[in-house]
Amino acid sequence: MFVDGAFYGATAQNLAEGYGNIWQLSPTQNPIARPFFGHPPLVIWLLSVLMTCTNNAFWTERLFSIFCLLLLIWGIIRLWKITNPASTPASSWLIGLLWLMIPINLWAYSQLMLENLLTAAVIWSISFGIKASLHPFKWFKYSLLASFWLIIGTLCKGPVGLFPLVIFGSYWLVFRSISFFQMLRNSLVLVSCLVGFYVLLYLGSVDAAHYFSTYFSGQLKGSLSGSNNINPNRFYVLEVLLIEAVAWWILALLYLVVRKKPITTSPWFWFFILLGLSASLPILISPKQMKFYLIPAFACLAIAMAHLFFPIIQHWISLRKTPPTKVSYFVFHGLLLASFLLSISRYNGYARDKEKIQEIEKLITTIPPQSKVIMQSNKVDYIAEFYFVRLGYILVNNYEWQPNWEAERANPTPYLLIEKDYHSRFEPYYLPDTSSNKQLRIWNLYRPQKQ
Repeated sequence: MFVDGAFYGATAQNLAEGYGNIWQLSPTQNPIARPFFGHPPLVIWLLSVLMTCTNNAFWTERLFSIFCLLLLIWGIIRLWKITNPASTPASSWLIGLLWLMIPINLWAYSQLMLENLLTAAVIWSISFGIKASLHPFKWFKYSLLASFWLIIGTLCKGPVGLFPLVIFGSYWLVFRSISFFQMLRNSLVLVSCLVGFYVLLYLGSVDAAHYFSTYFSGQLKGSLSGSNNINPNRFYVLEVLLIEAVAWWILALLYLVVRKKPITTSPWFWFFILLGLSASLPILISPKQMKFYLIPAFACLAIAMAHLFFPIIQHWISLRKTPPTKVSYFVFHGLLLASFLLSISRYNGYARDKEKIQEIEKLITTIPPQSKVIMQSNKVDYIAEFYFVRLGYILVNNYEWQPNWEAERANPTPYLLIEKDYHSRFEPYYLPDTSSNKQLRIWNLYRPQKQ
């Protein structure tokens, strides 16, 4: 698993076992580890609730990802029906197919990324925002629901979940079926609910106020200033949009070649293009740019491309003897079956870190649960620390033991793991576990010498 997903799993497991709370998170129960303030805590907290229900089963992360995926599929089907009422819900297979053409999407759901729930939340926020624009007598109800999902999105990943704030502005710009005043009024509900929620949270909980203050001053400010992680290519987001979606651009080129009539695009195409750009272009502000940051944008752009291609596909299907409805249901359920079979085929397999996980599985037969371990290596191995927590309830620390040299000498940690070919100054004070080390390829296991 990608290091971020492994981190979320380990932190959620600690929370499920009663270590800390939603505003005091840590990937390890080792007392010298720093608390985590890197992202809003909603996803980790929800995952910890699910782990409590499944008794920390090893497949809990996959189950959580499936829930996020089903919530996204449900939202997309609902959104497609709203924006294309003449079609059947099953015809939303086109969006699913276009979405699957983006490699980073499938990768994210296999790696427990925060963007999984964030994407579902923004799709539902957009859905209710559109309904607020289409139903003037129920605008307040639907604006409140859009606000709810907007808040959920920000509690998943912070400011990157704010782009649904432009729903009503984009709708007014493209359709002009609502007045400028209605656009401002509906947008004001979104902003008021969002600001009101966080003001109440700050005033109502000292721990929450401290958490978000630390998050904004540390993670968010560091990302914007470039002190956390700098991508030398400041236009990396645009590069990803072009490369990841290359299949879309090929289809669009074929669409231009095959289509004989003048091209007429649905207004919904432009609406979702605006939303996709609103979800991606603001990332250019930050020197920290990662490919998976664009996952919510790709969901919006997939819906836009579906509105572009659907008329010609519908025309092509109508020329066949098979009714369009049957074709839609066949493709829709075929995609669902293919996704299910793909999940089954990877059951109990290793997507990455196979050798490391297998070695950790050997070590946890020797090291009892809740044991404290110091790990030393040439390069800090955070993901191994998280695997030890998740697989064996072992409290590993590999980055803050150096300042505690005197304390370690006085009260040695029960186990020491040293990467092979790494020379540790602790090694003379520990004895190698010869029987275990014969079976290990990455680390050597040591125990303290008797005083």
